[in-house]
Amino acid sequence: MLFLIPQAYAQVQSLSLYRLTQEANERYDARDDEEAIALYSQVLEIRPTSADALFGRGLSYLRTRNFELSLNDFQSIIANNSQSMAGRIGSAYAYMNLFEFSLTDEMLTEAENISPEAFDILVARGYFNIRTTKYEAALVNFEQLHDLYPLSPTTSDEIGIGYVLLQSRSPDLIGVDSEEELLDAAEAVFRETVETKPTIADTYIGWGYTLLRQNEVPSALGVFESVLFVNPTSLTVYTGLGYASLRAGNLDRAIEGLNVALASNARSVDAYVGRALTYLRQDGYYVGDTGRFTGDNERKIFSYIMGFYNRKRIHSALDYQSPHQYEQQSVRLSLCLHKRGIGRA
Repeated sequence: MLFLIPQAYAQVQSLSLYRLTQEANERYDARDDEEAIALYSQVLEIRPTSADALFGRGLSYLRTRNFELSLNDFQSIIANNSQSMAGRIGSAYAYMNLFEFSLTDEMLTEAENISPEAFDILVARGYFNIRTTKYEAALVNFEQLHDLYPLSPTTSDEIGIGYVLLQSRSPDLIGVDSEEELLDAAEAVFRETVETKPTIADTYIGWGYTLLRQNEVPSALGVFESVLFVNPTSLTVYTGLGYASLRAGNLDRAIEGLNVALASNARSVDAYVGRALTYLRQDGYYVGDTGRFTGDNERKIFSYIMGFYNRKRIHSALDYQSPHQYEQQSVRLSLCLHKRGIGRA
């Protein structure tokens, strides 16, 4: 009997950890990341190498934008299991959000060497290709995903294709004649996906930004407001709501939405630019004006913002202006930031 006691204790402990992990997974699914992280951490205090707990906590850290902590957990999985595909895909997402694109590609390549056509790898590679403006390659990834997993309960392929059409600005990508037709195709993809899976926030976000590009501002506002019922903590939702409110002329609401976005991520360039543009509107300036301001301080502030942005971001919305359009308003933007005290040491 005494010989069986350690074995029985181990079984009880394993069952307890399993239940604790399941409870943490439930909290993660409920988007209660703070509680999920606490529960996963309890598991890891007892069993530091638990791949399930490390992966779950890494995902929670990723969703709460604690990218370095997320990366630590995913890398720990790889250290404990050199063939872990999950650890590499998680690391790829963390590196992608840290703008370490060469390391992102390295992690994805290693994962592809383990299982080249796995569902999660195709999704991650597709979004990485969007992030690095390789839209044709991204379209291939999502089309391959659709062909290989036609019965998948997710809509990752449709959402991915929608974002490719939205961000590429290349009608030739799908053989249409104009950017308007390209946006029509993107809008159709997002709208149909919302009807199929009405609880996926990314679909609404893509639909909202597409409507903004189509100058359907009231409709875009309605879509972004709908997302708040699906995912009330999304940084991207509040950024989109801020831009849509700015376009609608509701400046107070624009500031409110962009402040919420910045409270979630104080390094969000898109949210800072949106708020600065709103301040410009409040001060009587309008996007597209040709007036220019000069001054060493303004140039220094603008150089900092543009240096960070151009160095770190390959592609982003910035109210869906071209780089040339953004450059035209650069000095006005820097003055606004200077007046409001943003960017000072």
